[in-house]
Amino acid sequence: MTKYRGHKAFRLRLTESREAHAIHVGLNETLLADGDSREAIRTLIHRDLPASTTHILAAKGDDSERFAQIVVEEVAALGLQPPTPVAHPEHGKPSPERRGVVVVAASIGSGQSLQDASRDLREDFRNLPRTFVTGLRKHSIADHGQVLLRNLEHNNDWPKHILRVVDDMMLPHPNQYVAWMKELDFWEMVVIDQQFSSSKRKVIKQIKDRLAVLRSDIVGDDLFLRSGSDRPLKLRPSFAFWDGLYDDEITQGDVFATMASILENCRKGSKGRQLSAPLAQSPFHVNVLSSENFTRFNDGVIQASLLRAAFPHELNFAGAATSVHSSKISHLIVKMMEHHKDDQGEACLEFLVALATKRLALAANDLKRIAAFPQNRLSDILSVVRPYAVGQVPKESLEQGQPDQPY
Repeated sequence: MTKYRGHKAFRLRLTESREAHAIHVGLNETLLADGDSREAIRTLIHRDLPASTTHILAAKGDDSERFAQIVVEEVAALGLQPPTPVAHPEHGKPSPERRGVVVVAASIGSGQSLQDASRDLREDFRNLPRTFVTGLRKHSIADHGQVLLRNLEHNNDWPKHILRVVDDMMLPHPNQYVAWMKELDFWEMVVIDQQFSSSKRKVIKQIKDRLAVLRSDIVGDDLFLRSGSDRPLKLRPSFAFWDGLYDDEITQGDVFATMASILENCRKGSKGRQLSAPLAQSPFHVNVLSSENFTRFNDGVIQASLLRAAFPHELNFAGAATSVHSSKISHLIVKMMEHHKDDQGEACLEFLVALATKRLALAANDLKRIAAFPQNRLSDILSVVRPYAVGQVPKESLEQGQPDQPY
């Protein structure tokens, strides 16, 4: 994260199905920039790219094309013949003899782009050496990663092909997060419910602005809901998981990607561990996030990252076995409502929306504690969301009548 944070590299992008968001990592200011990244690429090429390589194939995408160009430049800097692109072998002169090929992808998740490239090379390159070079590998410790590696390395009875990676980033597989689409559905429901309320026009305007954010790529400091003082959630100094100093260049995407990576590591763990991973699940055993995470990490942006990156079953504190955690979190939410305009309660709306969208579950008695907080001490947006969060039909927030204008 030292390399990737502070460059506005992380954004949430809708998946092809448009049912979830995935973490997209921008590479122009990170992996593909000059400096430490270029030196890391150079070191990999010096150590792992065979001198017999004659061709290069870039995966689809502008980033991969740029990454391939960097590889070509570094090979030429060694005094070797630059590899010829497979897609355009003629280039006005005879193609060199095929002796080996390097397949380049700027970033991979499932690795499908590398597998597709490998199949494309079967006819012309057969068992000739293939070197797969990836700039950023977004992976988990799931079994599919080992399957991908075996598939790429397989070369019949010939020496194995090789896969080399510049940077690794641990993220869930598949890299999909539904919290933002759940939030979008929730706000659309609220707009319909509140459309006849003339006193809630300011809130409806806030919600519509948020809906516009949720319907496209989510970038910068728009990942999370704003604080009670209408400020974006920001990271304060001394983040436990980062070394070194950082400044105001840090965005919410940097923090979310970090926490998502940490949670994934807690889910899968290492095969060499004697004990199961802290968040390991099985048909007979379910682990949840400890409520201490939300008190120890009191920056709103970290709390929001945990709420959004966790799976719903990891935030299900409604059962008898997790009653202590449910009580602590309800106490935390009540305190946040009391101080919703201060730093102490900056993530209050995130917690209430997590409850309203069923991503966070608390025991019935603890929901009653939240519901008992005086309505007149809440901001307009919190007073609208709170009934949904505690499972009440928000009758008191609906003013029946004809709207002055359609929403």
